[in-house]
Formats: sequence, structure tokens, C-alpha cells
Amino acid sequence: MNNITKDDVVEAENKLFLARLANHVDLLDQLLDDNLTAVAPTGELLTKEMDLNSHKSKTIVIEDAFREIDQISLFGDATLSIAP
Repeated sequence: MNNITKDDVVEAENKLFLARLANHVDLLDQLLDDNLTAVAPTGELLTKEMDLNSHKSKTIVIEDAFREIDQISLFGDATLSIAP
């Protein structure tokens, strides 16, 4: 079991946020788990491949955003962060 702290999660979320904002596909590939399942703003479920492809094709372009985490839950070596 890893000793992941909430500060570690915030740091990782910040790196991910900045990579998304910069559309840095190579860094996103390193940061995102291969088993990623994410929920898009449209409600669509995305895999890592779908997410990376949307950044590569510039289907998703983030011009401005705010980052805020309402809740972080730690489950052994897995975490859940919830944004507003």
C-alpha cells in the first residue's frame, strides 16, 4: 500500500491541470492511468485513448479554467478527487 497523502493528490491534480491547459499530449500520456475512465462535461465516458486523441486532434481546447477540489478520498493506492 502506498502512503499517498492529500497533498500528493493536489500536486498531481495541479500537474494534470497544467498539462491539459497547455494541451501537452506527451505529458498527459505519462500522467493519465492506462485504465482511465473520465466523465466529459457532456456526460460521455472517456478512456485514456479517447482523451489523448481529443487533445491531439484539438477537439478539446481549454482556453481558460479554474481548478478547485471539493473533496479528496483516499482508498489504499487509489484516490478520488471531486471538483465542483
